[in-house]
Amino acid sequence: MRFTWAFGTLAVFLSSGCGGDLSEGLRPEFLAFIAGEPVPATATDGLHARYEFTRLTPGNGSTARARVNLLNNGGEPLRITRVLLEPTNVDGTPKSPWIVLDWGALDPSLLFCTTADLSSCGYVLESGKNLEFEVTYSPGDACSAAGDCEDQATLLVSHTEAGSPTRMEFGPPKCSRLPRVTPPTDTFFNASIAKPERKTFTITNTGSCGCAVNDVAFNTATSKFQISRAWTNGTELGPDDELTFEVTYTPTESGAADSVNVAVSFDCTQTPIVVKLDSKFETGTYEITYDNKENGFLDFTQVSEGCAEKVVSLYNVGPSSMQVQGWAVPEDTEGKFYTLSCQLPPAQEGANATPVPKPPAGLAAGRTLECTVKYCAATLAGKNATVVFTYANPAQGTIEVPAFGGQPKSCFEYAPGDAASDTPLTFYSTGKGEADKSRFVVYNCGNAELTVNAVRIEDAFLPGNPSKYFQVLEAPAFPLVLPVGGLQQIEVEMVVDDESPSVDGTLYVDYLDPQGTPVTSFGRALTGVVAPTVEPPIAVLELVGEAKLGASFTLTGQNSSGSIDDNGYLFYLLEKPAGSGVVVNGAPAAAAVNVTPDVAGKYRFALLVFSDTDPFYYSHEATLDVDVAP
Repeated sequence: MRFTWAFGTLAVFLSSGCGGDLSEGLRPEFLAFIAGEPVPATATDGLHARYEFTRLTPGNGSTARARVNLLNNGGEPLRITRVLLEPTNVDGTPKSPWIVLDWGALDPSLLFCTTADLSSCGYVLESGKNLEFEVTYSPGDACSAAGDCEDQATLLVSHTEAGSPTRMEFGPPKCSRLPRVTPPTDTFFNASIAKPERKTFTITNTGSCGCAVNDVAFNTATSKFQISRAWTNGTELGPDDELTFEVTYTPTESGAADSVNVAVSFDCTQTPIVVKLDSKFETGTYEITYDNKENGFLDFTQVSEGCAEKVVSLYNVGPSSMQVQGWAVPEDTEGKFYTLSCQLPPAQEGANATPVPKPPAGLAAGRTLECTVKYCAATLAGKNATVVFTYANPAQGTIEVPAFGGQPKSCFEYAPGDAASDTPLTFYSTGKGEADKSRFVVYNCGNAELTVNAVRIEDAFLPGNPSKYFQVLEAPAFPLVLPVGGLQQIEVEMVVDDESPSVDGTLYVDYLDPQGTPVTSFGRALTGVVAPTVEPPIAVLELVGEAKLGASFTLTGQNSSGSIDDNGYLFYLLEKPAGSGVVVNGAPAAAAVNVTPDVAGKYRFALLVFSDTDPFYYSHEATLDVDVAP
């Protein structure tokens, strides 16, 4: 049930009558309550208050009740002359036949006035006394056919302390017709003349009353887009009902960029809902995985004689097809240390893999190329190299996977997110001048020491200039040398002391690459919002399983709240025991990640989550301490 005021906020609830002798401090005071909530004495649009019953299914015998309490809180008696449900409501609609007064053992005909003369009749309400009864709502079988299930009724209470009666409206939630179309916009990616692309749209009535769909049509003539549907104009949508239609896009030239609007009109809205459609020719995406990817390289450094093999898998996420144009180890073109053999895994269970003896290899969206990297220790010194893939997706690109088979090398990694993603550090403050903090972590994911020369923050729009809003707090002494498997937390603070509602900066980390050459890392974005109008998601990090040395446990963010992207969970490592090589680098992932501790002791993990609706906010950091038993 729901109680709604019929006016703005009031400080007191007094009638406008003047009964009693005010000089002596004595007077009646009429108060009314519905379900324990006070009814204001001042009316708006003829009503003092409105009470909404819980919505009921017609004809099943259910009844909703609201108790009304009339009270004399003053020092003198008052008379209640009439209590009745008016035949016509304030808005001119007839009284609902399904709403009645329930007096219990009382007889209202003996209580109230039955004539127009109200001077000497009515129920006397003594000082401090009250009168109670119920208003009930019981929609019967016939209400659906009559169309009056949602009609209202107005309770009138007249008494001697008011120049006009108190009116309270009762009824179920008023009828609403709220059609919607999802998705509200959409884009056709990489449709071709020979292969049109089809999108499905859903029309839903999220209201409480029926609504008919009058038409679905383009707002301009087009030959490249077509609408198809299995229903006719005028189809009625009941509450929570759905209809679907499809739009097919067939470009007339490759790589075309077209747009059109679909107008969906209804009998319950004055203006149609417009769905905006366009087309783009967009580069696809891929995922590269390989043995011990958490280390950031293929590790053959333990191979002092003989050979060892590791698998690299290249998965085409889509939406476009992908051509892998080449794979090689440029540092070992003769194949003295490294050799590659690739295949396409079977598309169906029970089928055989398809060998690909040489490039190119075509990958449709959802297909994978698996390449086995074989390393043989041809010399005691071994050899470090890189497995390189070239591709068109449809833009040209290169993928490099380091392979360590000789001199150990450092490896730079970053969290939250990772060095390959664009995860920003986000900050939120409630107002001007308030500070907010966030942090990032630098990891050495290699097998040699990593030297970090500097951490600096520049203005996002004036590169080379220090940021006005962001600063590093208690930075370590540089150069900072991270041992194998080592990590370093660095904290950043945002303070916005002007009127800017949002600010940006760019974080840079300078370090030495595996060859000892100075490198400026990726520019990681810093974004800050002052007094956000939308609540960011909230990260919740929990442990599943037992934390024992050498046994895998799971970190989960499934109880995080907010509208979170399916792959919007960023797990990362903040602290670990000395000697541990565990790296959880924060790449965007699903809601759980497995960790296998290699040293007993305390680990501290962190989690950010990322919303999937605009504005695309990251949460604040959630942390979890895990004590790993021996």
